[in-house]
Amino acid sequence: MRYYDKGARLRNAGFVYWQKSVLQMMLPDRNVALVTGMQLDPRLGSDVERLAQFSAECGRSSMIYYRCKRRVPEPSMPPRIILRRAATLRLVNNDP
Repeated sequence: MRYYDKGARLRNAGFVYWQKSVLQMMLPDRNVALVTGMQLDPRLGSDVERLAQFSAECGRSSMIYYRCKRRVPEPSMPPRIILRRAATLRLVNNDP
């Protein structure tokens, strides 16, 4: 099952923290999933705030926070496809 489908099911079921659940499914290491969720949270603007939240949620040190931060996968850019010619649509049995 795809992650977006699992997320939709969790959200429709009424789970409040469905986004954290999907992150933990995608990233099996709980600490890395926690750091990733904090980086995506717009309420936490700086690393100091994220570090304080990390320590409060799991009780780990700053060294573990920065180690987990290095393990967060970088987002990949989709390939850029440039079409050289405009595509034309031809219908079957439709002579010009």
